[in-house]
Amino acid sequence: MKDLWQRIPPLSPDTSGFATVMYGTDGIGIIDDVRGCGGNHFTQEESRADLTRRVFSSEIGNEDVILGTQGRIVARFNRAAPKIHPRFAMISGSPISAFIGTDLAEAARALSREGGIPASYVELNGHGTYADGVSRTLVRLAELFTAPHDGPVSGVNVIGANHIDWSDAQVCDLAPWLNARDLSVVSGWGPREVSENFRRAAGAAVNFVVTSAGVRLAEWLRKQYGTPFVLGAPFGKTWSGLLAQALSGGGQPTCPAPEEKGRKVLIIGEQFCANALRYTLMSDFGFRDVSAASFFPMEKALMASRDIRLQSEEDLKRLLAEGGFDVVFGDPFMRCYAPAGCKWIDLPHRAVSAKLYMDRIPLLTGDNADTWLETVL
Repeated sequence: MKDLWQRIPPLSPDTSGFATVMYGTDGIGIIDDVRGCGGNHFTQEESRADLTRRVFSSEIGNEDVILGTQGRIVARFNRAAPKIHPRFAMISGSPISAFIGTDLAEAARALSREGGIPASYVELNGHGTYADGVSRTLVRLAELFTAPHDGPVSGVNVIGANHIDWSDAQVCDLAPWLNARDLSVVSGWGPREVSENFRRAAGAAVNFVVTSAGVRLAEWLRKQYGTPFVLGAPFGKTWSGLLAQALSGGGQPTCPAPEEKGRKVLIIGEQFCANALRYTLMSDFGFRDVSAASFFPMEKALMASRDIRLQSEEDLKRLLAEGGFDVVFGDPFMRCYAPAGCKWIDLPHRAVSAKLYMDRIPLLTGDNADTWLETVL
C-alpha cells in the first residue's frame, strides 16, 4: 500500500515532459501509444493556447501488438505534417511501446526518409517523472542539432525553463530579466524555441540551468563543447543578483546551511525553485531553519542536510505529521496533510495539479519573489 496514491493525483509522467518540450518547438512529437495520450497533455496540462498543436499519439491498435507500430507512427506523421510543416520529428516511447519492444530508432529513420527532415527518438516508458522526460528530450535535441562552434563565444543558453515547473508568465519573464543585465539569450532549451537556434548553442559563453531537469543537458554540452554552466532559478532579490554575477563570470553561488533555529519552514516542489525560495527566506527575511522536499529529481550536491526526496504519498504524510513545521509551501492538493497549527502557503506545481491552480502560480523572477513572500507570510 506504500505506493498507493489516495488523495494526491498521479504525478506527471515522463511523456508529459516530452510533450511540454516539443510543443514549444518547430518540430513534431509523436508518442507511440494508444489514441488520446497526446490529447490528454493538450487538454489537461498544456496552457499555451496560441501555439499550434505539435504532439500526437500514434494510436496503437490491438493488432499492432503483434505487427508492430512503425506503420502507425509514419501514418500519424503523414496526417499531421502537411498541416504544421515540421522542421524535425521526435518520437517518444510509452508503456505499451516499451512492453512490445517497438524499435524507435528504426521508426525515426523511417520518418526521416518519409519527411526528408531530421528525426530522432527518446526512450521513455511512461513510468518516469516528467523531469526525466524533459531532460532526456533536451539531450536528444542537442544530439540532433548542435555542432562545434568556431570563433568567439558570447551570450547565454537557458536550459530547463519548462511549462510544467514554471508558469507561462514566469518562462516569458526570464529573457527580459537576462537582457536587463546585458546577457543575451542564444537559445532556449525547454521553453518556446526554433531548431535553428538549437544549432547555435555551442556558441554561447555559459549555460544557465534554471531547473533540475536541465542539468543532464548542461553536463552533456560541457562534455561536448566545454561550455560552463550556472545552476539556479533567478528567484529572489539577493539570490538572483548572485546568479547574474555568476553568469557574467563569477563562481557558482551556494546557499548557506540551514540552522535549527526559529520557525521551521518546509518548501515542497521543484528543487531549484525551492532552493531559491530558501535562500530568499534566509537572506532577506531572517529565517534559519528551511528545508526542501520533492517528489522529483534532486541534485545531491544542491541538497541541504535535511532535504528529502519523497517517494510516495505516505512519505509526504509522515513528513508533515512528524516534522513539526511552522510554515509549509506546497501544491494545494497537498494541503490535506497539513498539520494543525501550520501556516500553509499554496505553491502550485503543474506536475501535481496540472492546470487546476495555474492562476495561483506566483511570478518569482528577481524581486518578485520578495514581494510575493511579503504578501503570503
